[in-house]
Amino acid sequence: MNPRRQEPTDRSLQSRLKILWLSTLSGLLVLATVSAIWYAIDQQQRTHISRMTAAMARTVESLIRNDLHSRVSVLTGLAESWRAAGGTDRAEWNAIARNIVAADPGYRAIAWADRSFHIRWVEPTEGNSLIQDFDIKSNPYAFQVAETASKSEAAVITRPIDLALGTRGFVIYVPAYRNDQFDGLIVGVLEFDRWLNTLLPSALSTDYSVTLSIDDQMVYGQQEAGVAASDWLEKTSVSNYNLTWKVSAVPRATLLSLVHTRISSIMLVAGILLSALVSAAVYAGLTARRRTAQIREASERRELLFKNLPGMAFHRETLTPWPMDFVSEGCKTLCGYDPIDFEEQRVLWINLVHAQDRDYFAKSMKDAVDDQKSFEMEYRIQTRSGSEKWMWERGAPIAGVVDKKVILKGFITDISDRKRVEERLVESQSYSQAIVDAATEAIIAMDADDRIESFNTEAEEIFGYLMEEMIGRSFLLLLPDNYHQAHQEYIEYFAETGRLKYLFKRRETQMLRKDGSEFPAHLSVTEIPHQEKRHFVILISDISQEQAAEQEAREHREHLAHADRLNMLGEMASGIAHEVNQPLTAISLFSQAGKRLFERGKHEQLPEVFDKLSLHAQRAGAVIERMQTMSRQHVSRQETVDCNRLVREVATLAEAEARIRDIVIAVQLGENLPPIAVDSVQIQQVALNLLRNGMEAMQSEGSQGGNTIQLTTRLAEPDTIEIAVIDCGCGVPDEAAMGLFTPFSTTKETGMGLGLSISLAIVTAHGGQLGFVNNEAGGATFSFTLPAARQGAEYG
Repeated sequence: MNPRRQEPTDRSLQSRLKILWLSTLSGLLVLATVSAIWYAIDQQQRTHISRMTAAMARTVESLIRNDLHSRVSVLTGLAESWRAAGGTDRAEWNAIARNIVAADPGYRAIAWADRSFHIRWVEPTEGNSLIQDFDIKSNPYAFQVAETASKSEAAVITRPIDLALGTRGFVIYVPAYRNDQFDGLIVGVLEFDRWLNTLLPSALSTDYSVTLSIDDQMVYGQQEAGVAASDWLEKTSVSNYNLTWKVSAVPRATLLSLVHTRISSIMLVAGILLSALVSAAVYAGLTARRRTAQIREASERRELLFKNLPGMAFHRETLTPWPMDFVSEGCKTLCGYDPIDFEEQRVLWINLVHAQDRDYFAKSMKDAVDDQKSFEMEYRIQTRSGSEKWMWERGAPIAGVVDKKVILKGFITDISDRKRVEERLVESQSYSQAIVDAATEAIIAMDADDRIESFNTEAEEIFGYLMEEMIGRSFLLLLPDNYHQAHQEYIEYFAETGRLKYLFKRRETQMLRKDGSEFPAHLSVTEIPHQEKRHFVILISDISQEQAAEQEAREHREHLAHADRLNMLGEMASGIAHEVNQPLTAISLFSQAGKRLFERGKHEQLPEVFDKLSLHAQRAGAVIERMQTMSRQHVSRQETVDCNRLVREVATLAEAEARIRDIVIAVQLGENLPPIAVDSVQIQQVALNLLRNGMEAMQSEGSQGGNTIQLTTRLAEPDTIEIAVIDCGCGVPDEAAMGLFTPFSTTKETGMGLGLSISLAIVTAHGGQLGFVNNEAGGATFSFTLPAARQGAEYG
């Protein structure tokens, strides 16, 4: 072996051994120093925690003792006031007890038991119903303690007991005397949880777990997770009122953990300071080793990077056919060939390029070399297994540092998945466009600047514009002039705030065709989510045919309602004839009387006769006018009216028929009802139909035999009025209830069965509901609701 080469090797070995020895010695010194510091601090903290735990137990014991003494003193004072006053008025006693409960939280109740040991007075009363009139003798132990208290003049406290309220606690008995005779007990009932949670500060439970036992019965606290071991347990005991009270306190694990964290922090600081000294001692040797490791690590990192790239890096010659002299590890995954196949030129990359893309690939390579510029391209290749993949390639001509030779360096990756996603996206867009074009609504897309971006086929049909005419135009072109200002304000509000003033959903409005004609439409506006720029979609439906159909249905309903009214008036003809005949008979009689008075020369009595004639003529005219109103074919028109006035007129109209049937109509009208906006004739028709049905039911078989039918109005909700007819007939049979409102469904021997179905259609058209219930006492209640008129509406 060459001695010259052996010497540097020996010196290097000695240097490494020296650095290792110094590093080991420094580490041992640091370890010993930090351990000593930690041990000293840990002992101090342990002593401090033990003292604080003992003080905590004594503090809890003192709080309990003082509070218990205070409560006994207060209750004793209440008993002494009883003795001094020879008893106490209950109201005064309740006030004092209430003040005690408020001043000393923790009481479940304060009570007074009489000489028979029955609880008579309780404060507070809420939640203490089980204590009221409680017989203490029913609990043998409680009675034993209470009897002991009754035979002494001192307070007596029970052991922990189960209270009548389902909780645990204890009871303080203080005897009360009147004229030196035992007169009962002042009873203080304390629940442990309520008392101790109020008495003990919440801060006590943060770092310590506190338990309390009375005569070896655990009454407060329990061993919890996170509580330190029994080595830290501190106890204190005291005898109070013949009971042994034991308090235990133990620090929580979180407190000990915090203390050890502090110690660890100190150790960390000390370790850092000492480590800095050690680092300075070994810095020279570690620097050289670190430089070597960095160089090695950089080389390994580059190799790892090339291995994990989702593709391959390459170096390519600048001359055709552009062979590769370096290919990274990803080559095998990308095309199926090993890097050595390309580096030894057994395979040329251009031969893998798809025949249809090869000219494009060659031109891109030539342009990059000629112009000395970077290039980027996408093309297809045929892999070794015969499958086809899409490639994305990016590179640039780079000159060498030493020889200045230019080579092409770049990266190639597989983008087949991206291409498939793009194809599916194109298909999805085509599918979406087909749906839009096939829609039966006009679908218009618009940007935030009020420019139309798309206009589907239905929109062309509805408005008469071609899509090419509307792209880039304002939406104002489709709105009548009287809507332009509102639309401009809508767009300006969005431009200022970045928010839509409101979204439309099937809002009824007027639109404008290319030929200038207007048509009714439902318009909906919504924003397209997840867009870089704000875009909106507008849906428009032409509702001309829909409104025409609604108008036809409305006219059909009005014709049916008119026919039903005529049929109803025909059924009421005998009663109406009787109603008209009465004033006509009176007119005839008064006319004859007036003639006789005139012939006898008693002219001074004629004015009275003429007044009677006028009165009965007006009465007959009113009956005929009501018949004309109900029978007249009219165009449905809503007006704001007083609901009670409509109901009174219906009652008047049905009064004649009611008298014939020997039925009394009892009208009960609600007060301060808001006005309603209705077609008065149609609503009176509904009420009259329900009233007549009720009177007929009252005279059918199985009726209850009453002769009063009620017609009522009331405010069912703040904006809803209910009109009801309550009869005492036979009610609605179950078999008839299901089809009661169906056209041509009837339980009468005569009639077409259209009355209730027409009534339902009228009420529904007014925005109300019609229904019924069978009364418990017999008969049925038919009622319907109507919405109140909008505020500001005037009576018609």
